[in-house]
Amino acid sequence: TSCPSWTARSVAALMLAFFTLIGLWAALTIAINGRGTPLPQDEARRLVFSGPYAYVRNPLAIAVMGQGTAIVLTLGSYPVMIYMAAFGLWLYFYARPREERHLRERYGKEWASYAREVRAYRPRLTPYRPR
Repeated sequence: TSCPSWTARSVAALMLAFFTLIGLWAALTIAINGRGTPLPQDEARRLVFSGPYAYVRNPLAIAVMGQGTAIVLTLGSYPVMIYMAAFGLWLYFYARPREERHLRERYGKEWASYAREVRAYRPRLTPYRPR
């Protein structure tokens, strides 16, 4: 563990604020447009492809990873960095494929069309518009 510089802490504070806003925007979009929550127990009742979901399929995962990275920068902690790396791998290789199978089963062609146009983690430059 090392003591992060003032610059690293400042960047981390900006990152934390930015990714927290992304997470809130994504959660509100699910609640309002999807009529549900990000939780599996009360999932969205409609496929959501507006708000941040018009640019990237997993804005909540991106928000959490961004917040975790900000915390790593703030603390200068190798154990937290290892935890965040493991969490990112879990999201990518376990949670995402599982969720995408569920969405494909639930929404069929609508999901397939959306998934073809919007990447999982790399945002589009222009918003997705269903055809």
